[in-house]
Amino acid sequence: VFSQPNQGVASARNNGVQRAAGEYIFFVDSDDCINQRTLEYVVDIAKKYQAKIVQFNMKMVDADFSNYTEEISCSEKVQKFSVVEALWNLECDDRSIPVDLRIVSSVVWGKLYVSEILKNNPFPDHMRIHEDQMKIHHLYKDAETIFYINLPLYYYKKSDNSLIRVGWNPDRLVILD
Repeated sequence: VFSQPNQGVASARNNGVQRAAGEYIFFVDSDDCINQRTLEYVVDIAKKYQAKIVQFNMKMVDADFSNYTEEISCSEKVQKFSVVEALWNLECDDRSIPVDLRIVSSVVWGKLYVSEILKNNPFPDHMRIHEDQMKIHHLYKDAETIFYINLPLYYYKKSDNSLIRVGWNPDRLVILD
């Protein structure tokens, strides 16, 4: 465990990434959680397919986690996306692509990364918000292929106070320091 003065989430992520000694890196936002088997399952998939990024689905849970489920079916439902397909999932407005996949495609949580990809692509320290959305394109490009598991292994807590739900604020217009 280490600490640093508050310099924003990008700086904290970069600090953690540079200190990481493991083969993989995984992010969980402080108000969210994962299934107890998430890491075991996605690391197995990463090793089996030699994947540099393993992305999976998410489930929105109530603030009190009352609709959190422990049980998951780990039957293999793995899709392989090229960079172009992954970017399409990220950028398109195609309603045939599940909204959860479009959300998870645009953020750094909901994915397991080979640590070298993150070490070679630091987050932009000068950004106050949405730094992960600026970086995900580069991570996909370096991964070359992205493996997707259609299982809700990440639990995103619905909160009226979260950054994406607080509504318009003039400070959000200035994402760069």
